[in-house]
Amino acid sequence: MNLNNLTILSVSIGARQTPELVRRYRDYYEIPYPILFDTDMEVTRAYNIKGIPTFIMVDEQGVIQYRNYVMPPEYLEMVE
Repeated sequence: MNLNNLTILSVSIGARQTPELVRRYRDYYEIPYPILFDTDMEVTRAYNIKGIPTFIMVDEQGVIQYRNYVMPPEYLEMVE
C-alpha cells in the first residue's frame, strides 16, 4: 500500500451507541477521518468482527493484509 492511496475509515458497530453519540465523539476528539455507523451489522458480519477495537488493513486489491486487536508496531512500513 502507498500512503498516497491510504484511506482510513472507522466503523462504529453500534454497541450501545447512537449515530449522535458517535458524531459527538468524533467532534470532541477531532477525528480527521470518517466514522461509519454499521446500523445493520453488515460490515461487522462481512469482516467477522468479534471484539473492539479491531484493526484491519486491506490492500488496493481488497485483500486483508493485517487483522488484529492492536495496531502493528510496523504499520508505517506496511503502508509504504
